Amino acid sequence: KSIKRALVSAGKLPKGKDGSDQPPLWKDTIEAAETEIRVEENGGFSFTSFAESNYQMQKGLDQQKGGSQRRDRMIQELPTAKAVDKQVADMAQELASLKQQLRSLLPNRYNQTTSSNQQEYTRSNDRPSTTLYESAICYYCLRESHPTYLCIADC
Repeated sequence: KSIKRALVSAGKLPKGKDGSDQPPLWKDTIEAAETEIRVEENGGFSFTSFAESNYQMQKGLDQQKGGSQRRDRMIQELPTAKAVDKQVADMAQELASLKQQLRSLLPNRYNQTTSSNQQEYTRSNDRPSTTLYESAICYYCLRESHPTYLCIADC
């Protein structure tokens, strides 16, 4: 039971397509059994020497972190200070050009300091030829002043 518990806690029991447990790999079973035998013989994880316990701990950490090749590749991919400074300068330049484009796209009235109400009323736009909204007709009293759900029966 403890071997199965060790395999389950380590996530080494493969699942089938239907979700059922499949038998574990032979090497995983052997490793779990060896660990269990060592625990029963020594009465726990009391390693005989510091080197062995250090090796076991380092082995576990390496499995968590990944191989040293991956760490070395990540260190090599770190950008240099010059590359970062150039990237920041490029971003600042792009931001400035975007701000300039935004200013040129905005209508002139947004950039002026006079009140917007005055400009709104001084426009010389013609009135629309059609109504801007459709009036609500009350089907109860047949008036256009309100919709049916707001009808007061006294109208």
